[in-house]
Order: sequence, then C-alpha cells, then structure tokens
Amino acid sequence: MRAIVIEKFGGPDSLVYTELPDPEPRTGDVVINIKAFGLNHAEMHMRRGEWAEAAEVSGIECVGLVTSCPGGEFPVGAPR
Repeated sequence: MRAIVIEKFGGPDSLVYTELPDPEPRTGDVVINIKAFGLNHAEMHMRRGEWAEAAEVSGIECVGLVTSCPGGEFPVGAPR
C-alpha cells in the first residue's frame, strides 16, 4: 500500500511517500480502500515530535470503502 510516514521529526519535509505491506487485519480491525484523507492538527504535533505517541502512518482521518473486516462489524464495500 502507498502511505505517508514520518521519516523524522520536523517540518512538512519529514513526511515521506513510501510503500508498506498491506495490513493483516485482526478481529476488531477494518481495512479501508482510502479515497480521501486529511492531516489533522494532532498529526502536526506528532510530526514535530511534540507528542509521546505518533501514528505510524499519517492520514488517520479518512474516507473510503471497506475491503476487509474480520469481525463482521461492517460489510465489504460499505462506505466509511
């Protein structure tokens, strides 16, 4: 999958496009084929290293279609 990751703490130049393995979902997870995403205020603090925890992949607010949901909470193809 294509992803934007934080390569190092800093400015916007620390965000890097990369390829990652497709996620292996577990019960309670939902995999989404993302159609649009946004980088929110919290992710700005993560990128700067101002929060102790940072998301591995940027764009934690997104919309798209469900491609996998092992727990069955959402049907495949459902918009989320």
